[in-house]
Amino acid sequence: MKDDSQATSVAIAILLAILSVSLAPAAPGPGTRRDLTEATLEDLMNIDVTTVSRKQQALLQSAAAIFVITQEDIRRSGMNNIADLMRMVPGMQVGQIQGGPWAVSARGFNDHYSNKLLVLVDGRSVYSPTHAGVNWEERDTLFEDIERIEVIRGPGATLWGANAVNGVINIITKTAQDTQGALVTSGIGDRGQALGGVRFGGQLGKSGHYRAFAKYLQGRGLSNTQGRTLDGERSVMGGFRGDWTLSSRDSLTMEADALRGHANSEVTSFDLRPPFRIARAGVERNQAGDFMLAWTRRQSDRSSTTLRASFDHSSTEEPNLSRGYNNTDVDFQHQLALSESNDLVWGLGFRNSATHGAYTFSASFARPRRNDTLCSGFVQDQLTLADGHVAFILGSKFERNSFTGVEIQPDLRFLWTPDNRQALWASVSRAVRTPATINQDLRVNVVVPGPGGAPLVIGVFGDKAVRSEELLAFDLGYRLQANRRLSIDLATFHNIYHRLATSEPGTPYFEQDPKPPHLVLPTYFGNRMHGQTNGLEIASTWNIASRWRLMPGYSWLAMDMRRDPDGRDPEAESVEGKSPRHQFQVRSNLDVSRRLQFDSAIYYTGALPALLVPAYTRLDARVGYRLRPGLELSLAGQNLQGGRHAEFLSVGPYTQATISRSLFAKLARTH
Repeated sequence: MKDDSQATSVAIAILLAILSVSLAPAAPGPGTRRDLTEATLEDLMNIDVTTVSRKQQALLQSAAAIFVITQEDIRRSGMNNIADLMRMVPGMQVGQIQGGPWAVSARGFNDHYSNKLLVLVDGRSVYSPTHAGVNWEERDTLFEDIERIEVIRGPGATLWGANAVNGVINIITKTAQDTQGALVTSGIGDRGQALGGVRFGGQLGKSGHYRAFAKYLQGRGLSNTQGRTLDGERSVMGGFRGDWTLSSRDSLTMEADALRGHANSEVTSFDLRPPFRIARAGVERNQAGDFMLAWTRRQSDRSSTTLRASFDHSSTEEPNLSRGYNNTDVDFQHQLALSESNDLVWGLGFRNSATHGAYTFSASFARPRRNDTLCSGFVQDQLTLADGHVAFILGSKFERNSFTGVEIQPDLRFLWTPDNRQALWASVSRAVRTPATINQDLRVNVVVPGPGGAPLVIGVFGDKAVRSEELLAFDLGYRLQANRRLSIDLATFHNIYHRLATSEPGTPYFEQDPKPPHLVLPTYFGNRMHGQTNGLEIASTWNIASRWRLMPGYSWLAMDMRRDPDGRDPEAESVEGKSPRHQFQVRSNLDVSRRLQFDSAIYYTGALPALLVPAYTRLDARVGYRLRPGLELSLAGQNLQGGRHAEFLSVGPYTQATISRSLFAKLARTH
């Protein structure tokens, strides 16, 4: 509680500091852009996106199920967590587990570490090689510095590689030139919430710009099933970005970030002596840092190259298992227009991953330290016909990794744009999810009372024979801007999976060490499940009036998983019940006046029967008021429907947490 009071004091101090300078005249920075509230539907359908094809193209002409979360969407959501923002995207499944851990996935297979979803920050992968997933506790930045978040549902492996199986999230930050001047933001809320952030941007000589920022965040506290409060995640981070125009052809970008955070978590640990199972309240500590250099050279109007080098560090300590990794990446990309109708993109990449883990009885790694490499190349060719109305895109990714050797992931796409208001696209793709350290080296011990009260250990073991999970995906989509007020984006898919991960029982054996002697019932990671998923995703925007915009969305998911004939995992098919079958949302942005905004959202999430999590409806609302140019005060409420509900239950060590109503006030000042 002492830490909470200190955080509150810091937030109040920043609020007072802002108010003390609020009488000074405010002027926007030189890079200030027009708000998307002023944008027409034509503007929104033609937002440039880069994640689909590794080059800029209009959203309307993207042959993939892509959804863009704009800076205006982020500001008006009232949310303070990147994982939380993913609720806006039809087809994404989002569930908060505890104060730090989240479960986020696309098109099913949701889990704490959703291993079929690739997350990028400015094109740099933040996928963990230790446990095959994303540490959402470490994914943060100053929200005001995010330009947009591009979310692809469906495979992106041809361009981004293994693990981009069911989706890709690319968090794209603003250039340093677009964040000149000073920004101070702060907030405070109930359930221990607090926020403080500062950023300053300036020039570096005649050809460069920079920004530096610092941020403190205290997330909302949750409650366990007994009603005891679990504090939210607390983190401190800082970062820097510099952009230089070296010549008329060359540009250089440098980024660096560092984060330190921790959250109170409640986990289950095990011991060979009674009572065997122990509920422990511990602290999860996270450290992360990254550095990236990207050099772009434009040889001509038809040719450009990008060379990117980056380093990522992550370290997590928790009561049952500590782990971490260092990733070093080098990527090269060449975009070449072979003719007016033929555009080629190709590239090469290399990654070195050094992972480590610490031992406890509950969980350990067979090899505490290991080093793995990944070599890759990709090529994609787009041929445009019929005066630009028809396009065929063909490409493939070629990788060699330390776990399974060579993997090939081809992709074929078709795009038809009969006019500038509609587009029909289709794709056939192959993607794989390669194993991670846990699949080969992890051991987990679960202890239960055996005959006569003796300890009986249910052990989960990694297996070097584990292979890649495999997907063959068929996608079909249609975008329509019906008129100046209504647009619809529809996507359907049929996915066929092979060699899905299972836990296969082994032969029991006695173990003498550690003492006392005990019987072990082993299970081993395997690939003995297959299945299919079908789905429908609809996103729409309806401008009811010049000041009122509605954004309804709906997704339907049907999963049919089956064990292979030689599969014996009794829980394999339960994966079907960890993702909701139906999800529905309606977001509303209303400009009451030039200064006053009222935003609201309703999210419905279907039940998760495998986790005994019932369906729930969430109601959010936000009121924002511009006190003067460059100074905005807002009050946001989440889960305003009242009551408590669970969103996700980890099958790992975390106990179930429930979420209730929360309020948060925020003040942001730019000058």
